[in-house]
Amino acid sequence: MIRTFRLMCVPLVLATAAFGLASSAAAGTVPLIFDTDMGNDIDDALALGLIHTFQRRGDCRLIAVTVSKDHRYAAPFVDLVNTFYGYGDISIGVVRGGVTLGEGNYLRQLACAEDNAQPRYPHKLRDGKQAPEATAVLRRALAAQADGSVVIVQVGFSTNLARLLDSQPDAASPLDGKTLVRRKVRLLSAMAGNFAAAPGERFKEFNVATDVASAKKVFQQWPTPIVVSGFEVGNAILYPHRSIEQDYKYVPHHPLAEAYRLYMKMPYDRPTWDLTAVLYAVRLERSSFGLSRPGRVVVEDDGVTRFQAEEGGPHRYLTVVSREQALRVRDAFVDLCSQRPAGVTEREQQLAEADRRRKVHSTRKTPETRVQLENGALRLDFDPRTSGTDYNYIWVRRPGTDRWERVHNFGVDVGSYDSADQWEMNCIGINLSLKREGRTMTVTYPAPLVQYRQFDDRIATPELVRKYPDLTAGEVRRLVHADASIEFRYELDPQRPSFVVSGRVLGGRISSIVYIVDALWTNNHFLPTHELVEGQPEYDPARPEDKQACAQVPIEKVRYAIFYRRDGEGVPFALLPLLPDRARVCNYFDNWKCLYDFHTSELNQQYVPDDPPVTGANDTGYITAPRADGTLAPVRVAFFPELGWGQGGKGDELRARIVRVLKTAYPAAW
Repeated sequence: MIRTFRLMCVPLVLATAAFGLASSAAAGTVPLIFDTDMGNDIDDALALGLIHTFQRRGDCRLIAVTVSKDHRYAAPFVDLVNTFYGYGDISIGVVRGGVTLGEGNYLRQLACAEDNAQPRYPHKLRDGKQAPEATAVLRRALAAQADGSVVIVQVGFSTNLARLLDSQPDAASPLDGKTLVRRKVRLLSAMAGNFAAAPGERFKEFNVATDVASAKKVFQQWPTPIVVSGFEVGNAILYPHRSIEQDYKYVPHHPLAEAYRLYMKMPYDRPTWDLTAVLYAVRLERSSFGLSRPGRVVVEDDGVTRFQAEEGGPHRYLTVVSREQALRVRDAFVDLCSQRPAGVTEREQQLAEADRRRKVHSTRKTPETRVQLENGALRLDFDPRTSGTDYNYIWVRRPGTDRWERVHNFGVDVGSYDSADQWEMNCIGINLSLKREGRTMTVTYPAPLVQYRQFDDRIATPELVRKYPDLTAGEVRRLVHADASIEFRYELDPQRPSFVVSGRVLGGRISSIVYIVDALWTNNHFLPTHELVEGQPEYDPARPEDKQACAQVPIEKVRYAIFYRRDGEGVPFALLPLLPDRARVCNYFDNWKCLYDFHTSELNQQYVPDDPPVTGANDTGYITAPRADGTLAPVRVAFFPELGWGQGGKGDELRARIVRVLKTAYPAAW
């Protein structure tokens, strides 16, 4: 498959001329339209920042942005990014009756962010309802440009462009949509589809599958050349989280960096799907991508895409030929996306760095009031400020010594819904109520719950934590996502390093609970293998099957799942569901979340590869939904320090010893 795939590709610098694009690429600054589903992923935001860097350098001129995500804060976010980069007058159009309504993880937070009662990111557009409809914006933008000059970059759904094709003459132009496109548009550069799927694999790429009818219309009827960047291209080029942490400090607040941190729990490297379509569109002659031979992209009824070679065909797709090529493109993205906008001076950069250092110093000086639960073998170390997993620790005492070592983090993410009851959020509790009685700790998360990404970078700021109980109504609307409360009960074993956690919903609507162990920053850092119930095959995620990014093993009546390192290092542990109805183990090989069935209990393990090194390699947890009475199915978490730290053997021998200890120490599991 790979050999055939490469034979179909020709160098891009030659292919652009053959495709009829090279001559116009040299004509000057490219007038560009950016059509985006801003908010569904973070690469849209990075792609917009990339466009503005190109614009500042004179490579392109952004004449309009149209949004295919139907949410009130998508257009305001685009406006604030445009304004941040010094281009606040760019026309913005929005879809009406679009296919995705969810808020996402950063739109509202940044569009509504304030500092000292002033907008953190100035912008004019406060609600997408104030923006004109996308088709009208597209028609006006195209009509005002020279014939054959415009490049459109589509990195979301095809909704807006399909409607453009169907549009009728209006005040902007006497031409119908298809004729207007034929006259004005030089190229459509789209992020869509997948053209490197394994034989027999029916891969449904998100942008296409979300609005199949519109995608079919565009690929069948678009009257000018289309070059497509498939899922596999951006997936091979990851934007590094270290750039977010290091390269955007020239201002106290940067919208791209803040959005990146809010989108997923840091640290993570994200594919650059949308950026690849922008890079090709602006730098046709200088791009490092390969390009397929001509043909047609065919969209099937279920959203699967395939490429049909055809002499003189109007479509092509990009390719990444080598790892070296991917690294070159990645480095270009880092350099271009992180460049300072016009007007940000060196002095502002120095002040931002000084402010960052002051905040770090202030936070370090602030003592933490922690509450511990201990039985001589195991210690649960609670941070009453937050249930976030970065702040709550599990310590195990080495057998026969007084030495304690932190072996895991722990915490509970609560799945709930925003105030509009449309968008599911992973939330945490803030300012927890902790009540210790003997070997038991009861932890109450008072309403409202808060989306964890929103506070993760700033939760240690004492001023914010102290202010939280006294938020104004406006601040609550902007910051709080779930008017719900919940309680968890942690009960230590009398002697062994083990505890049981259970819980109940106190009020509000809870969709799912993710509990309990997060294996972060520990000497269990490297991937453990695991054994399920007897008779089930062991699955070693260190050696996955080809193309198997997420392997799920459904199990009825799970007795246990054990986790250990084959080299005998670390501290083995086990999860023992006490009231299992059904469970599932899931392993995955990047830092995406798998899709869960929240109507059942599950066991979950996630793995982030150690090449390149990633902080927090493992994340293991037990997932359950509230029962009819609001209670949560309990789970026992048991550690085996007597078998850990290299003392318990390796491989199958170690696994067998763990099972023997399990059967002896926890017979109730059998």
